[in-house]
Amino acid sequence: MSKFYFYFITFFIILSTNIFSQTDTITILHVNDTHSCLAPLGPRNPSLEGTQAGISRAATAGLPLPNVEIKIDKPDKKGVGEIFAKGPSVMPGYYKNPTATNETFENEWFKTGDLGYIDEDGFLFICGRQKNVIIANNGENVYPEEIEDILNRNQFVLECMVYGEEDEKHDERIVALVVPDTAAFIEYSNKNNVQITPELVDEKVSEAIKETNKQLPAFKQIKKFYLHEHELEKTTTQKVKRHMVNISVS
Repeated sequence: MSKFYFYFITFFIILSTNIFSQTDTITILHVNDTHSCLAPLGPRNPSLEGTQAGISRAATAGLPLPNVEIKIDKPDKKGVGEIFAKGPSVMPGYYKNPTATNETFENEWFKTGDLGYIDEDGFLFICGRQKNVIIANNGENVYPEEIEDILNRNQFVLECMVYGEEDEKHDERIVALVVPDTAAFIEYSNKNNVQITPELVDEKVSEAIKETNKQLPAFKQIKKFYLHEHELEKTTTQKVKRHMVNISVS
């Protein structure tokens, strides 16, 4: 049994719910519900009780469900650390694989491999995968998923992958691999009566990178980008196979 992880947002008619789950845990751990019918135990802050802010919060994975415990292991100065989970919905271990079980559990706590923090009201914020973290020149942690989320909003970007690449000084610079959105370029071409050329694609992606960097502090900004013709290879849960993409670029 292999370990893999997924976040997803699901829509039930008019009900929108953010869910944080892992296949290893069997069921959902956190719910960020915009309607009270799926509200978990409620906020830690009594002043929020009964309010919309008490059961949901934008950009979070929400509150833990009943009987689920979440803690942040070894938090840094910003409160970010690995997310640990414990509860009856979490599997007891890997079947006939004690080595994998020992690597994945610390006592009764399941180590998710994800980094995040919990705010004063108990809402869980997810920063990204621990193994994907880029160490900036100033020693700060950079979470690729944060940058990807911003860049992917650009109309000319179909998808992207952000990672660290060694520069001439042997430091790690932030690089983006970008898959241009063909449909967006065709629409732009027809609307403006211009040809789609490599120069045009490079120009629009460069603008997308600049717009993304404007929303980020200097140490998180993209320093270089590559263009990729085809969609990035993904797992069955639609997660980019980062290690394979890195090899293909280098």
